[in-house]
Amino acid sequence: MRGTSALLIAVLALGPLVSCGTARGDGAGIGALFGAGIGAAVDRHNGWRGAAIGGALGALTGYAIGSEIDRERDEVRWRAHHERRVIVHECRDDYGARYRVQGAPYGETQVETRVTRFDPQTGEWIVVSETVQRVD
Repeated sequence: MRGTSALLIAVLALGPLVSCGTARGDGAGIGALFGAGIGAAVDRHNGWRGAAIGGALGALTGYAIGSEIDRERDEVRWRAHHERRVIVHECRDDYGARYRVQGAPYGETQVETRVTRFDPQTGEWIVVSETVQRVD
């Protein structure tokens, strides 16, 4: 039990340090941390085994969700640049959360991309990330 508690504390302490710059990397890192924490708590006989299995499954799930968000972002960015107009895509992740990916021309060769998530409790779109990137 002491090992499981130590692992859970380590997972929670390292959680804020996860940031890879892409939704794919962030999703994998966050999924691995939460999966390891949950796996360690569930497997009472061998917390390390549960953490390893939960971390692997969490990383795969987070990577898949983040990959879909990155794909939508890239597509919107490319279309906004080539069509020179604001493009908005809506998508849902595996958990049913609604996301809106918006791309708009920012300069001659740059596009601003904004990812927002719909909060059903407030009825508002919350900004998840904003970037300005060069597109050739």
